Amino acid sequence: MIGKNCQAFTTNYNTKVNALITEVGVSLPFDPKKDSQQPLIHKCFAIWDTGATGSAITEEMAKELGLKPVSKARVQSVHSVETKNVYLINIYLPSNVGIVYERVTECKELSGDRLGILIGMDIIGFGDFAVTNMIDTTLTYRIPSIEKIDFVELARMGKRENVAVGRNDKCPCGSGKKYKKCCGK
Repeated sequence: MIGKNCQAFTTNYNTKVNALITEVGVSLPFDPKKDSQQPLIHKCFAIWDTGATGSAITEEMAKELGLKPVSKARVQSVHSVETKNVYLINIYLPSNVGIVYERVTECKELSGDRLGILIGMDIIGFGDFAVTNMIDTTLTYRIPSIEKIDFVELARMGKRENVAVGRNDKCPCGSGKKYKKCCGK
């Protein structure tokens, strides 16, 4: 159950994907509870990266927003260590899940059309994040974290959430076997 202070969204990709990309909004930082004037929200795409410690913004998106650096950070990439600008922004995830005053580090570019933001573990760690690939890829996210989800424990207890699998159906684990001869034993 999601409480009134919980925000969540789900993105279904209608196919299996190898990159988690969602449309997001980005603006200058402001506190919606205190500030009456909301700045212009720029739309772009964000890639979700559990291998990135912090979130990043491209140089192009920082220029488009007219951002001014608030500090500098030493950033280690695959090939080098560089000093990069750090900015404060607001990020609007799907379904208006908002994150205010988020620190993002500038990056040269992200590979992909209209990618302006990289969502790292600093944001992912605010809440609960899950990716499933039963038929197609589904990304779901909520903040704040409200419960522990343990797929191993669910399997041990014999629970299968939201899935009706017949004994003669193909097993959802992807083995190609019938359910009764695989995970349904």
